[in-house]
Amino acid sequence: MATAIIPALVRVYANLVENGRRTIDQVPEDYREAVQEYMKQS
Repeated sequence: MATAIIPALVRVYANLVENGRRTIDQVPEDYREAVQEYMKQS
């Protein structure tokens, strides 16, 4: 179950950053690298 939660949170944070609602610095440190990688792929 936890493996499904992490990708969902990465997508949520990536969408927030892409839409200007958050900056990458506002993303929790544990997720930053994954969010940046996700954004490169999409």
